[in-house]
Amino acid sequence: MKKKFFVQILIGMFVSAGITLFLFWTDFTPVGKDIFGHLYKAEILYDNIKQFNFYPLYTTEWYNGIQLFRYWPVFTYYVLAFITVLTKDVFVSYYIYAGLTFFLGYLGWILIGKREQKSFFVAIGLVYWFLPDNLRVFFLEGNLSRVMIMAMLPIFLYFYTNLIEKKKNFIVTTLLVALLTATHFMLAAMCAIIFVIYGFFKGIKNNTQFYGFYSFVCGFLIAGILLIPGLSGGLVSDTSSAAVETIADWSQPLLLSVSPFNRMATKCSFGLGMLVLCIAGIVMASRSKAEKSGLITGLVFFVLSDSMFTIVFKQMPMSQVFWMARFVQMSYVLILYDFGRLDFKQYRNYLILAVVIADILPSLSYFMLKDDLTGQEEKYLLREAVELTDNRLGLVDESEFGSYPAYFVLKEKIPYIEGWAIQGAATSENIVSITEAVKKGYYRYAFDQLLSLGADTVIIKKEFIKDMEGILSIAEEYGYEFITENEDAILLDLRDVTGTFGVVSEYRNLAIGSSSIYISYQYPSFKQGESDNLLDYTFEELVSYQKIYLSNFTYDDEEKAQDLINRLADAGVEIYIDATHMPVNVLSISEFLGVESRFISIYDFKELRYKDQTVKISIPYEWYTTYLVVKEDEDAVCQTYDYGSQKLNYIVQKGNVTFIGFNLIYLNYEEDSIELGGILDDIFHIEEEDRVVLKRITPIQISYGRNRIFIQA
Repeated sequence: MKKKFFVQILIGMFVSAGITLFLFWTDFTPVGKDIFGHLYKAEILYDNIKQFNFYPLYTTEWYNGIQLFRYWPVFTYYVLAFITVLTKDVFVSYYIYAGLTFFLGYLGWILIGKREQKSFFVAIGLVYWFLPDNLRVFFLEGNLSRVMIMAMLPIFLYFYTNLIEKKKNFIVTTLLVALLTATHFMLAAMCAIIFVIYGFFKGIKNNTQFYGFYSFVCGFLIAGILLIPGLSGGLVSDTSSAAVETIADWSQPLLLSVSPFNRMATKCSFGLGMLVLCIAGIVMASRSKAEKSGLITGLVFFVLSDSMFTIVFKQMPMSQVFWMARFVQMSYVLILYDFGRLDFKQYRNYLILAVVIADILPSLSYFMLKDDLTGQEEKYLLREAVELTDNRLGLVDESEFGSYPAYFVLKEKIPYIEGWAIQGAATSENIVSITEAVKKGYYRYAFDQLLSLGADTVIIKKEFIKDMEGILSIAEEYGYEFITENEDAILLDLRDVTGTFGVVSEYRNLAIGSSSIYISYQYPSFKQGESDNLLDYTFEELVSYQKIYLSNFTYDDEEKAQDLINRLADAGVEIYIDATHMPVNVLSISEFLGVESRFISIYDFKELRYKDQTVKISIPYEWYTTYLVVKEDEDAVCQTYDYGSQKLNYIVQKGNVTFIGFNLIYLNYEEDSIELGGILDDIFHIEEEDRVVLKRITPIQISYGRNRIFIQA
């Protein structure tokens, strides 16, 4: 038995070495959307390990500084970094990593085969790494942490099933849960969901249905030193609509998931052969009354990856974890585990052959992928940009240029206001808003933010630019000059500025609230407040601004909030309140300072009258918005809209406080209307100074100590 197991180990080592040598001899260039982001983190860790810093807290190159391993657990990068200690080349480490992950996955299956005394698990181990979605994650997605989870799952399943079936290996299983958590927070949570469900149904017979749950809880507690900081921010804990909407990006019709013909264009490649194998396994298990909880659980989770279930998962608690296409690797191991234990030898080989032909052969094209890195440097003007950059390089591309630019600037030792995996960056809102502003044509706001973030050189994806003449004119206002362009991008550089610098900005106005960004797009002098809570600001702080705009703001005490606004208005500050996003009071009424906001749907919103002006509105859909009801102060000045027999207030002015209904700021953002913009200019008393932000560039010197940054102006 030991000799047989030794031979099986040698087979795995031989195939593992073959994968590594094939990638090495073909000089394979790493490809995949995320791959260079992962290689960057591995190189950063490698560079720090050489200096005996085994857990770097902070790196300066991306996003004006980022806690690189706070939201992206470090285990995968330790593996790559320690391989790089031996190879001195991260690309060679990538090749070895491919072979290593094959061997880890294979090892788990032969351990299961040894326990079950079934050599058939050797065949499962040999095909597992090559299953279509496993290859897609490695080569097309390039997410090396997902690859590591995929490789560890068979080993985890070996000990997990020992726990559920034999009440053994609780400590080892718990430690493996901690290791999964140290590899990828979200996938560890997803493993908990599917394996706890599987363990519950499988353990009923042995009265161990809660053992799996206990092991995950203890494993998460052990990994708490990593988990708690990670859960205080980033996408794992993000409950925003953006995170929920991401669920749709990780689902697709099942037909695409099983088709062998679209490997390069899918979010999930479960495989037709695997589907046939799973269904056949369920039928055979039912006939022989064999265990099939893994087969059923795996199939159910695969079926739930269909787009039709997206709307259900969006409504569930912790909905941001239900990226269903990411459950495929876990479904694979559960299906293959139960299938390998079945006794119908005359059919098993044919079904594995079906998997090879229908799933693996079409996926071998992944090994033929090539990426021209020099071509990317030329295509995206990267080399010209790094030669010009003294302070920071800015890239406005919505990450459509891939992860290579973030890796390239690291190799060139150029700080970068962008990066890869934006959800962990403190400047993520700035980055997203810059891209959105360029796409919508709000160029003053975009360059205000680019300069504030220290970008002396800027690359902009050409496809985003609506008005080339307009953007170059605004760039000139902010000191940027046009350098060059190609069919994909334009390159701008800050004129007459060299060395490291800081920027002093003078904002006349303030915008408070999570929906207030839209006024900053249109009038950049409205600075975004640091808090959405009005009472987090002092009167002395707010009275220094000329205008204050509130949209989706909050308060802890309505009376104090109203008193603060009244004091500011009496002091001459102009206050503008977006009534569509006013807080709801204790009576569940959206009312503030005696003005109530009520929702209405306008079906034929075609024109808006303001004073003696009429603006055409071209909204082809129902406009769900608010109008205003004055509950107090008969001296309020109102602008009304005739809607049938009703007269709806959409502007209410009470002294220096103006309530704005109909969501006019966002309406102008959607419409991009010169006439509507003119009305807003009148409502907000806009002067030319409100359209620009005064900037002063100041040379600075930066030095770094242990957990400290020293800035000398």
